[in-house]
Amino acid sequence: MMMVNAPKRDSRAVRTPLPASFKAGFENPSCEPARRFRVSPELRRSARQFWALSAWLWLCLLAVSIATATAAEKNGSGRGFDYVNDKDPSVPWSIHVLKIDHSRQDLELCTTLGRTNTFAMALVSEQVKALPPDAGVPIAAVNGDFYGNSETYQGRPRDLQIYRGELVSNPSGHTCFWLDATGTPCMTNLASRFRVIWPDGTATPFGLNEERGAEDTVVYTDAVGASTRTRGGLELILERGTNSVWLPLRVGQTYSARVRELRHEGDTPLSREVLVLSIGPDLASRLPPILTSL
Repeated sequence: MMMVNAPKRDSRAVRTPLPASFKAGFENPSCEPARRFRVSPELRRSARQFWALSAWLWLCLLAVSIATATAAEKNGSGRGFDYVNDKDPSVPWSIHVLKIDHSRQDLELCTTLGRTNTFAMALVSEQVKALPPDAGVPIAAVNGDFYGNSETYQGRPRDLQIYRGELVSNPSGHTCFWLDATGTPCMTNLASRFRVIWPDGTATPFGLNEERGAEDTVVYTDAVGASTRTRGGLELILERGTNSVWLPLRVGQTYSARVRELRHEGDTPLSREVLVLSIGPDLASRLPPILTSL
C-alpha cells in the first residue's frame, strides 16, 4: 500500500540496509542507481512486466503535516509529491502516478499487514484505516502484491517484507523493492540465507512464517497469529538467550536462544516473547540430538 506519514520516524522497515548475515541472514545485493520513470507509451507497454517484478509491498508514504482535500486538489504542490492520472481511452488505460521526492525527511515509506500486526486478507482501504495514529497521516496507498496462496496463512507475503522495522517474511528469490540506508530506491532479486546453528555447529536453513512441509524448518513469530497452525513434527519454543538481542526480529542481527519447551503435537501457541522453531517430521528424525539451548 502506498501512503505518506510520520511524526515518529520508524523508517527502519525500508531504510535499514539488508543484512550481511542473520546467522541466518540473506544476501546483501548491490543497489543500482534509481531510474526515473515517466508516463509514456513505452511505460504503458511495460507496465505489466513492471508489476510482475514487484514483490509484496504495501508502501506507506507518511507526511508530518495533515493531508487535506485542498492539498490533494493541488496535487501535493510544495509537499514533496505530485500526483497525475494519465488516461488513454483508446486502450483503455488509466494510470495513477505518484512522484515522491525521497530526499524529503518528512515523507516516509512503510508497509502494512492485512490485520494490523498479523497476516490476513484485507482491502487497501481497510489497511489504511487500521494504521495506528503514530504512523502519521496517509497520503497515498498502492497494492504492491504478491501474496502466497496458502489457506493456512492467508495474506502471507510471497517474498521479503519488513513491517515497521520487524522482519515478518523471508525473500524467496523474486524481485523485491527497498530503500537503502541513504534512502535510495533499490530493486533486485533476493535469496534467503537464513539458518539455525545447532549446539554442535551444524547448520539448517529455515523459512520465516510460511507453510512447513515434512522436510522443512520454519521459524514462526506472532505475525502469523495466535499459533503456528502446524501438525506433528517437532517444535522448539525459544526464549531469549543470555546477553542476546531479542524480538522483534530485525535485519542484520544474530540471535541466541534457549529452548524453553519441546512439543510434538504442532500448533504451538505464539506470543511477542517467544519464537517457535518448527521442524517437519521427516527432517526431525535426521537432526542431531536437541539440547536445552541453541
